[in-house]
Amino acid sequence: MLAGKTTAAAGTNLARWTLYVNLVFAGAALVGAAALLGREPARGGQRLDLPGAVLVGGAMFCLVYGFANAATHSWGTPSTWVFLAAGAAGLGAFAARQARARDPLLPSRVVLWRSCPSRRQWWHRSMPGR
Repeated sequence: MLAGKTTAAAGTNLARWTLYVNLVFAGAALVGAAALLGREPARGGQRLDLPGAVLVGGAMFCLVYGFANAATHSWGTPSTWVFLAAGAAGLGAFAARQARARDPLLPSRVVLWRSCPSRRQWWHRSMPGR
């Protein structure tokens, strides 16, 4: 019994250390991004839509937290519905913000591009009998 507990504790500590391997990949990505993006010519006039980024980040947080709350508590819990409603409202506010932003994060022409080849391929693959 003591050997089982010791082995389980050692395995848990080892599993925690394996998560640090992501730091190596993150460091390599940062170095590569700094090297490649430093060579890019600066684009004049484009700015980050910070209010849009905050809106979509907060909305996605609320949606994920609402679904996680439903899994741990229940669908009848008021906080579940509050977070899901806040997430939906946040996504709606994000869409409205992007429609009138000077430099949107997600231009509507990307979402509304009806002749997108990948969209048509997906639709044809999903049709039964093909």
